Amino acid sequence: MANQNNNSGAKTVVSIIVWVLILLLLGGAMAAIIHFTNGGNEDFKTFYLVHDGKDLTAAHSYAYYEQGEQRFDVKYTFGLGDDEKDYNVKIVPNADADFDLFVEQERSAWSSVGELNQVFALKKETTYFTFTIPEEKSVKEILEKLYPDEEVTAPAESELPSPAPYLYSLIVSSYNESVTFRIDFSLIEIIRPDRITIEGDLVF
Repeated sequence: MANQNNNSGAKTVVSIIVWVLILLLLGGAMAAIIHFTNGGNEDFKTFYLVHDGKDLTAAHSYAYYEQGEQRFDVKYTFGLGDDEKDYNVKIVPNADADFDLFVEQERSAWSSVGELNQVFALKKETTYFTFTIPEEKSVKEILEKLYPDEEVTAPAESELPSPAPYLYSLIVSSYNESVTFRIDFSLIEIIRPDRITIEGDLVF
């Protein structure tokens, strides 16, 4: 009888441990789903970014970057294929903040300038990339870097339309472009009331 009681007690303890482990696994799985779906608001991300130690999983976000080098690590969920799979990255004008400019007195548009990778010294490595925010931050100074031998005329930041000052878009996508991140960023530290959002959408 004593052996039966001991066996029954042991089975109960084992059952409790098994259920606790199952609950922990389910809890971990749910936490991962919430994390990689931006709080359940987007599709599950198989690809994400890490900047300043923080995971970036929002498909579209806003940021302010200080002068100097910015590093982003690129990750595939659960580390699957980090070394084997490529990714795409570029910096372009934010087309939502379009405005007219002149190059050698010829009218053009901010959205038609093309990629700004060279201006920001974008460097792509196997598992991370970097770009550098220059000391010269005005639109005119940025355009002069892009057109060094031409006369450039551009409006001052105070004259730009909304959503200035987020004039630049960092576009990063997975190797097969199934996941794409767009970070509209500013070189000027201005807090706009219409851009103050929950953590993960705005970075200062």
